[in-house]
Amino acid sequence: MANDTSGNGSASSTRRRGFLKKAGLLGTVGLAGCLGGGDGGSGDGDSGGDSGGSDGDSAGGDSGGEETTSGGDGGGEETLVMGTASEVSANFAMMSGLGGVVNENTDEVYLDVRPSASMAANIGRMARDEIDIGLIESTTAHDVNEGNEPFGDVAVDLRQIVHGSTSDWFLFAEDDQYSTIDDIGPDTYVAPGPSGSRVTDMVRRVLELAGVEYQERTTGYGDMGAAVAEGRIDVGLGAFTNVQVGTVTPGWVQEIKGTVDARLLGLPAELQSGINEEGWGNSFEFEVDPEGWAHVPDTPRSMSQVTWLYGTAETSTDAVYNVLETMYENRDSMGDYHELLSFYTNDDHWTREPHPGFSLHQGTQDFLDEYDLN
Repeated sequence: MANDTSGNGSASSTRRRGFLKKAGLLGTVGLAGCLGGGDGGSGDGDSGGDSGGSDGDSAGGDSGGEETTSGGDGGGEETLVMGTASEVSANFAMMSGLGGVVNENTDEVYLDVRPSASMAANIGRMARDEIDIGLIESTTAHDVNEGNEPFGDVAVDLRQIVHGSTSDWFLFAEDDQYSTIDDIGPDTYVAPGPSGSRVTDMVRRVLELAGVEYQERTTGYGDMGAAVAEGRIDVGLGAFTNVQVGTVTPGWVQEIKGTVDARLLGLPAELQSGINEEGWGNSFEFEVDPEGWAHVPDTPRSMSQVTWLYGTAETSTDAVYNVLETMYENRDSMGDYHELLSFYTNDDHWTREPHPGFSLHQGTQDFLDEYDLN
């Protein structure tokens, strides 16, 4: 458990109602940050970011909020403090919904869901015992596993708990001279994402792997369509979510379709293979509904980041098990708390695309064994 810095004497039911009211979850399906369309970008592999600025990628960043609190209110309830992503992001909204699912349906464990400056910052927060569990995306997981800076000296034994979501990124342009990533040239202004985002870092790596020369202009997600329409950039970035099991299109991407005649750029098959071999990203072939797009490649391929919820070897086995069991027993109603949680009705979603090099948490292994989900 994270360190207990303040007691909690209120009743569990009161806390849960207060938590849901504060998070805006009562009676809400699909929170802002998933399908909303603001004018900024939050990064973190977060296809639903809809406002604010960069999320940063520092391993030592903090949440910028209140002090972390742990500890239940008696009766054997355990508290897990969860670090997520920036508070304007879909990942924070999704995990807040998950907190609602768990906290409304069990007295065994309480999820205290907190924003983080970035998912990358959750590494340092777990190492410092500020949080018990945290979201991590695949680019950061790869760098931690490889010991790449700034994660070379991370002293924490990370364990994977459950798959979160998969954000499937693509490049787009309005000018019909661009049909594939190979059409980008030294004079092309490309927005790989907002400044400081791990998504931006991943897209840069893809462009470098492809041998593409370009001019970079970082741009917030919600500003991508306007930036292309106004000629500030030639190529922008968009995203879908969970295209392997059922596509969700964020509101800011819907705005792109309404702002410009957007052409999705193709990725060559050999580039897809190269991305998957490198390990810091994933690339999938997927289907795109062509309605609203000026051009769709014959075989669309994504640049994808996969999020997993992590704990450490010290995170309570019983608490992790109880979280997963409560989720699974209430999986049919999870979509009422956030649209992205609806994918947990698919048994394959729970363990989809694990990050290489990390073991499952013992609580997860016990849960998978009990429910025959291996």
